[in-house]
Amino acid sequence: MMEPLVSVITAAYNSEKTVAETIESVLGQTYGSIEYIIADGASSDRTVEIAESYRPEFERRGYRYTIISSRDSGIYAGINKGIAMAHGILAGCVNADDYYEPGMVQAAAECYLERKYDLFYADVRIVSGSGVRVGVKRARRMKGMITTRHWNHPTMFVPRRVYRRQKYDESYRYYADFDYMLRLYKRGGRITVVNRPLSNFRLGGASTRGGVKESIRRAGERYRVYRNSGYSRLYLAECLFMDVGKGVAGKIMEQAGYE
Repeated sequence: MMEPLVSVITAAYNSEKTVAETIESVLGQTYGSIEYIIADGASSDRTVEIAESYRPEFERRGYRYTIISSRDSGIYAGINKGIAMAHGILAGCVNADDYYEPGMVQAAAECYLERKYDLFYADVRIVSGSGVRVGVKRARRMKGMITTRHWNHPTMFVPRRVYRRQKYDESYRYYADFDYMLRLYKRGGRITVVNRPLSNFRLGGASTRGGVKESIRRAGERYRVYRNSGYSRLYLAECLFMDVGKGVAGKIMEQAGYE
């Protein structure tokens, strides 16, 4: 049976330190029919140059490989830009500071062929900025109090037919991915969860860095996501607990030399 094409999108901006590992994780996939799109936000460093250096290897393997570099409003604009160019039946997003496990695309594709889901996600391994494995964040099915602890964006795959109906809301700086998942869940989307670490999330990105003021700003945005989806004002406590907690944990790890 011929493997259907799957699109993988990387939104990048000034990511010269980490983008090679991201790209190599896509080249290392066990799945054979991949389209890879790098949506760069007009980086001023060597991000695009590094990405271009991998073109011969993608061509040798028969993978479609597209690099676009143009100014945009941020990571979610980059993801939307990549989705608009995608041809696969599914699209997954691996940011330029994260990287896939070898079986990521295979698992997403096989589950889709079996279940025709609207959204897929799995466990993710947490990695410090210096590359130390910190632990595994398990994926959980949606029930009870819905939080970001249920789901892991670095493992998320969505059919292109769904992306044609719903894009990422670019008014969000940090949580357009959570907003996307909640909107799909509230509409009754079919969700598949796999409890196996299939991607790696590197600490130190926009969702974890910054001081207390930045953490409060993230908490405010997360709260707006909840309220826009009709959730209770009581979720404000969850937002403050999670985002301020992540900010404090990030500072502790930075001081301990893990960042």
